[in-house]
Amino acid sequence: MDEIHEASKRLKTEHETFNAEYQQFMDRLDKEEAKIEKRYGLLEEKQKSLAEARGNPNASADDLIEINAGGKIIAAKRSTLTHLKGTRLEALFSGCWDKKLLRDGDGRVFLDVNSEAFQSIVDYLNEIAISSPDNPPQHPTADCENQYIIDQLLELFTMEQLNGIDSNIVKTYAHIALLHDWLGEDGSDGDFDLLYRSTRDGQSALDFHSRCDNKGCTLTIVETIDGLIVGGYSNTPWNTEDQPSAFGWRGADKAFLFELDEDALSGNGISSPRKMKLRDPDSHAATFHNPNFGPSFGCGFDLKVVGSRLLLFPGSYEMEPLGEIRQRQTRTIKEVEVFQVNADPALIYRKTARREEHTQGATRMKIQEATSFTGGINDALNVKLRKIKEAEQKLTDLENLLDGEEKFIDLFASGETKDIVRLNVSGTTMSTKRSTLMVFEESVLARQFDDSKWTEQGHATHRVKEWTPGDVCLWAQSIEDVSDDVANIFEENQITGNELLVLEKDGLMMIGIKRAGTLCLLVNEIKKLQKASQNAITLIEHSPYCFGKILDYLRLKKLHSNLVDEPCLPVIRESESCRFEKVVKYFFPGESAELILGRGMPITIKMALNALEDLNNSDNLSLKDGRPLHTIMLVAAVRSHELRQTAFYLDVEDGTGFVSVRVRLDEENGCIAKNQVCKDHAYIRIIGHVKQSDGRMQILATNVRPVRSGNELTNHFREVAICYEKHIKKVGSRGDRSGLRGGSPLNDAMLYFIKTLGSHNIDIGVHVSDVVAQVNLFQQLATRAQREQVSSQVFSADDIRNALNHLSNEGLIYSTIDEHHYQM
Repeated sequence: MDEIHEASKRLKTEHETFNAEYQQFMDRLDKEEAKIEKRYGLLEEKQKSLAEARGNPNASADDLIEINAGGKIIAAKRSTLTHLKGTRLEALFSGCWDKKLLRDGDGRVFLDVNSEAFQSIVDYLNEIAISSPDNPPQHPTADCENQYIIDQLLELFTMEQLNGIDSNIVKTYAHIALLHDWLGEDGSDGDFDLLYRSTRDGQSALDFHSRCDNKGCTLTIVETIDGLIVGGYSNTPWNTEDQPSAFGWRGADKAFLFELDEDALSGNGISSPRKMKLRDPDSHAATFHNPNFGPSFGCGFDLKVVGSRLLLFPGSYEMEPLGEIRQRQTRTIKEVEVFQVNADPALIYRKTARREEHTQGATRMKIQEATSFTGGINDALNVKLRKIKEAEQKLTDLENLLDGEEKFIDLFASGETKDIVRLNVSGTTMSTKRSTLMVFEESVLARQFDDSKWTEQGHATHRVKEWTPGDVCLWAQSIEDVSDDVANIFEENQITGNELLVLEKDGLMMIGIKRAGTLCLLVNEIKKLQKASQNAITLIEHSPYCFGKILDYLRLKKLHSNLVDEPCLPVIRESESCRFEKVVKYFFPGESAELILGRGMPITIKMALNALEDLNNSDNLSLKDGRPLHTIMLVAAVRSHELRQTAFYLDVEDGTGFVSVRVRLDEENGCIAKNQVCKDHAYIRIIGHVKQSDGRMQILATNVRPVRSGNELTNHFREVAICYEKHIKKVGSRGDRSGLRGGSPLNDAMLYFIKTLGSHNIDIGVHVSDVVAQVNLFQQLATRAQREQVSSQVFSADDIRNALNHLSNEGLIYSTIDEHHYQM
């Protein structure tokens, strides 16, 4: 009996432990659920508060919205402008921010954009209404000279995916955007290049493998004859030549499955669209490689293509592709498409930056799935856990969306009417913001539109519509031969400036002005005001073509680092290139002109690879000598190349290092790529921007052309040295070196480089080795006269150490985190 009692006691203990652990798990779930409910409540309060303060409560899908897009009036229904859900364009015209939007003097929404590019986007939205899924609208396009402007507007409005995918299956913006978002979650997003289409290339496994093996990361999309759209992504290349022993299964830590089509599957018990990750990212059964099968995922198989059949069965991935339907499924395939996914560092960086910005400071649920209870209880608990996590993710997305919308509106679409500038560019009317014209603070444009000169250009007259009744009274008193009694009539009737501009003879009589002569005099003066209001425009006596190109660049430059990537350089037709250069140099003397003209700062690859991040903005890079990296110029030899559907990729080197270069294909660059640049060992000149993604540097080229002669390579390295020399002289002329009081030329140079390099990290300072490298780089690049000012030798670490000890003993520098790091 004692043994029975002991067993009963143990059973009771285990039961109590089981109940306690179960209750503890449930309490944690309930606590997370309560947190989510509270956050939803706070979000709803914020949405309501913002709607009352900034929104239009009477906004309707049928509202006709007039937009002043850079001086051109474009009209569209609100429903048209908000058709693409989840984009910044939808947020802009949703009605939630109507009171916040910048408007021109006639009450139209003002957008500081290229009018033709924005018109192309609106044309695309209009075409959606008359297009079928089988005949989708043409994406917004322009000629090769202006396509880059449309591309950056699409980026601004988070509509990049419109340039996305050549697919017979995925045709809607929502699905394209969803695929990019899912890929972007793991830093895998990029361009889609079609490798295989079953209706074009054949349905056999051989057809698939001959086109898709060894092609890198791929995205597979399958459509069945009953409307199901599913697929999978693998970051492990397909390969049937070298199968491992485990039946061809291979790992792919970023692999996932997905289902897309909601409408075709409604009523089938299928939750769609959704992404299904691997249950175990370290699994060796993420994909199955076999010469007899098409693309296959999971050990079950979760998704398997065999000829014209699609097999679906849950196993390796989080949730079965067919929702709650658990039995094996076999369906007939209508179409299979496989795309190569070419990672785009700029796109990945932008999406990662947005995600990190939104999730900064956020706490994530850390509850692991239940495994210690019975199978049925584990399943039930884990279903609730997944639903809570899904709800949390949806809530986080809504919070991020609202925060992102608010920032976008503040940076792009808000402001005061008085800062809208109307320009008469040799007969062509353009409109922009004053802040756009002042992007380069030292330019002629910026000085022309600064505060001291702005009121001298007749813009005070342009604001007649803003006059108060008191202003109108003062105006009437200023008119010769008009009595004060007439002025008082205006004030008594509380006539505003806007009302004054529409008053005619009958209207003046209605407010009490009867005398014929006074009526004629007032009508004449009101006509003058109307004309002055219409003609309050600044004359720019330059080529509309050239000034328009400059204005487009300034608009995109103003948005850079906040909303869009570094703007592309203006693409100028050959017949206007000389004139464009003259106009640019007139308005932007100095380095700004070189930037706009695309000449870029000459550097070597090693200088780019050693670039430093700005601690306040990781999107900004600078050289170790402190010069910011905006547009750069390289001359290098092509060592390998790969031409793809939307871009070509080059590995280049210049004797100082290797770097990857990516050039997006357009009509011009596509021709260059095929005929001249895509030749191994050819020397090319590259203009572009340095970008960093996942610790890897890449050049995003805006212009590539072959080197015309051997002298061009020599001259480039000479320009590198001259540019460096000018920088040293410039900082010296500002007193950054002469006043350092180091006691010797070498010590002065040391203090200069510690100050320059240490500015990138105030707390840590600069490492001794970096100072050695910088001083020796100066020795290599500086002129003989400059070297003699410091010393004629190449300094060793010991020389630097002795100099550091002297400067430290003098109290001019101090060590920071260890004896190898110093700061001023």
